[in-house]
Amino acid sequence: MRDLSALAWITTIVLVTGAAVSRADAADLPVSYLVEEKPLKAAAAGTPLAFELYSDNTCTTLVESVPVNVENVTILSKLKQMTPKDDTKLPNTVELRTTLTGITPEAAVYLKVTDSGGAVVPVAGPCQAQASGVVGAPGPTGPTGSVGAPGNDASSVVVLFAATDQSVANGNFVGAGTSSATFVRNSIVVPFNGVITSLTFHGRSFVSFTPVTLTLYAAPSGSVTSIAPLNGSSATSVSCSASGSSFTCTAGGLSVAVGEGDLISGRLSSSSSMSDGLAWSAVLSPN
Repeated sequence: MRDLSALAWITTIVLVTGAAVSRADAADLPVSYLVEEKPLKAAAAGTPLAFELYSDNTCTTLVESVPVNVENVTILSKLKQMTPKDDTKLPNTVELRTTLTGITPEAAVYLKVTDSGGAVVPVAGPCQAQASGVVGAPGPTGPTGSVGAPGNDASSVVVLFAATDQSVANGNFVGAGTSSATFVRNSIVVPFNGVITSLTFHGRSFVSFTPVTLTLYAAPSGSVTSIAPLNGSSATSVSCSASGSSFTCTAGGLSVAVGEGDLISGRLSSSSSMSDGLAWSAVLSPN
């Protein structure tokens, strides 16, 4: 028998489904079956068709048999088979589609449809495989997987940052949206003991004067007067030269210790004001 995958749809007649039979351990099973059109057309309404389900591909081990009157088959689809050139013309075919209710789950299902008056003449063999069996009950829960590697602590890396859109003069400190010559009014607080590993500075606008330097200053926790450059030197400074319409610099590979509660700020050193303000950020890692 030839492969029927090339069949083309001609017409589809949708009819009302038959009454459902329900069981506690049963489910619904959509099925499909190919038969010759001419004998089926002779079947009058009320003609019972036996939809027989088997667990093997020779249709010898019957699982269940469900009677469905021909008019209650959900879909009767008339198909036209494609016959290769110079081959025997194949019969006009009808696909029977319906959903059988109250079916006990099976891993594999094969269908045979029969009647007592010869209206059902199978196409592609009397024992036709179905797409799949009904869905069975869920299986047991599998074993618990191994515990994944611990993630980074929320405090493993913190970015300290400050910026202002106001003009910043030479010698001014830049805090969170503020800038002036007063450190304590333009500082941010360090959240935990750690080391600053990098510092980045952006001047936002083109300047014709160089160099432009940002130095981090700090006051230890509990003091607002003991202000000094971090590390007691310019080790954490970022020096930038004008480049195009904006400029930015990064100093990486730092290891500058700071303590929880310390105040910190960036101080500008330049020969002129930064008219569009500036921004700086520092990466803080725990000790």
